Amino acid sequence: MDYRQVLDRRDIDAVCIALPHHLYLEAVERAAQAGKHILLEKLMAPSLEECDRILEVVARGGVKLMLARAMRFIPACLRAKALLTSGQIDHMERPAHLSQNSVGCSREEQSHMRKEAGHEEAYHIRGPR
Repeated sequence: MDYRQVLDRRDIDAVCIALPHHLYLEAVERAAQAGKHILLEKLMAPSLEECDRILEVVARGGVKLMLARAMRFIPACLRAKALLTSGQIDHMERPAHLSQNSVGCSREEQSHMRKEAGHEEAYHIRGPR
């Protein structure tokens, strides 16, 4: 089914756009014109100009836009943010040698999750001064 057919359906309120980045702008324009709320997979767009255009199109269409940044909803990441915000810790860093894995979660973030689950692993945290 062509995604444009989905945009014509009245029983669909929102769409998730997970196309190659260079195709986002057209799909977002069409979805916004059709009055569909949009979940856009990250990266928002390949250029700042396209990001600005996407924001304009969404505003003109009166729809909501959310970037799919799933990491912000992972319990360990929420806990780390709460610790930073509260001042219980004032710094966290990921050692440069840790890289992203195939599910988009760094080894350190996996370490946070394991630690939350009760498993010990090295972790770089500095408390308040």
